[in-house]
Amino acid sequence: MLYGLTKRLVVTRIAAALLLVASFLVQAAELPILQSPSTLTGASTTAEFAAGVTADFGTSYLNTYNSSTVLDIHGSIRIEPAQLG
Repeated sequence: MLYGLTKRLVVTRIAAALLLVASFLVQAAELPILQSPSTLTGASTTAEFAAGVTADFGTSYLNTYNSSTVLDIHGSIRIEPAQLG
């Protein structure tokens, strides 16, 4: 019985290692940049806002998913250089 458990543990570790390697090989998609950013007053800005919804850990970002799909929401904000500091 112990041999079967040990063998199963080794197979599980190999599968986990293969999954880790595969995750490094998958190219992540570019996070979609939201167009026409503006300030609260409506003035244009050089700040950059990006956001997307993914079901495959960032490999792709789509607009439509089934209601039962588990999703991740990613976002980033790149502020204007003049606003740093």
